Amino acid sequence: MNLLILEEKEASNESIKKAIFYANKTHNPATKGYLNYTQGWLEARNNNITKATNYFLSALKQYHKAPLSTIIHNNLAATYNELATIYANLDELDLHEHYSKLSLESALKQDEAETVFSAYMNMGYFYQKKFSQNNSQYEYRDLTEKYYLKAIEFYQKKVKEIASPTNLSFAAINLSNVYFYFYEDTHIDKAIYYAELAREVSLDTKLASHIAASYGMLSE
Repeated sequence: MNLLILEEKEASNESIKKAIFYANKTHNPATKGYLNYTQGWLEARNNNITKATNYFLSALKQYHKAPLSTIIHNNLAATYNELATIYANLDELDLHEHYSKLSLESALKQDEAETVFSAYMNMGYFYQKKFSQNNSQYEYRDLTEKYYLKAIEFYQKKVKEIASPTNLSFAAINLSNVYFYFYEDTHIDKAIYYAELAREVSLDTKLASHIAASYGMLSE
């Protein structure tokens, strides 16, 4: 996965081939599950959603055969999170909710900061979509706020354990949008506060899309 992140696709493919060769020689379900997860992760980044989903579901089957441990809880949470993201993009809200809740439940059983943060964000995004579909259900709006706030608070608490500050600017942009569009004028101060937080972080990271989004919110 790291090789693909570094845009070394040929090396990444070769690494996967070797991993498949060695995984076929083991009966360890945790190892087989992680290989399936890695294959799913790669397919998802190549936009092969059906293949990615099948690999993630295969990973879950293997993980459920393995003895529970902190690592398995973390791997389960990461896999649930990937499936939640896929179903969110497909507007399959029931499955989005199902895997988001499983991801958060598993993430909270261990202490891997990136996974917990992602689980909070996925829950916030789920309720954001629910409220967008039915804006008379204010409980969805309030749950959106709750989970985005939890993500930001958790990030600030575990800042040294989360690799990229872009996670914080992403959460701040989302929350600013929630205050601006879902609460109208009643929470404008909060909308500005989180837009400014996003701008401050994104100027440091130089991520153009977050810089544009934060300035866009402030201009409104």
